[in-house]
Amino acid sequence: GTSMATPHVTATAALLIAAGTTEPDMVRDAMQLTADDRGKEGWDKKYGHGIINPPAALAYQPPPAQNELVLRKLSTKATSQRRGVITWRTNQRATTMVTGDDGFVYEDEELLKGHRVVVKAAKNAEVVFTVTSESSGGNTVTDTVTWPFPMVEE
Repeated sequence: GTSMATPHVTATAALLIAAGTTEPDMVRDAMQLTADDRGKEGWDKKYGHGIINPPAALAYQPPPAQNELVLRKLSTKATSQRRGVITWRTNQRATTMVTGDDGFVYEDEELLKGHRVVVKAAKNAEVVFTVTSESSGGNTVTDTVTWPFPMVEE
């Protein structure tokens, strides 16, 4: 029991901390909420929260704070050698903005959850696009994607 579990829990905690999850409550939640349940459903005396699952613990994303704006499913798709589409979703209605380090700018103030922007660039350029969304409450989320031109699928 404990003699076998301790090194596994300690190693998983060390992996989580090395990956940037440093708050004790967050480390504990990542391990407990992703454990493979055994025995009676939920916590029980024999298995506790279950069998630790290090890959699932490392992949665990805590739920966002109630008003936090979250960007999900950022993806790219080439439509030609010099054009492509960047899409993403937000958990709240938010504005759409994409800027490229080559001077490309697209802005739309309409509040949406699904965002789609056609981008283009000069031939033989590598462009870093920054996607930004802002909710009506003023919460902002940003991510980046680097794309070589001529366009190729990532």
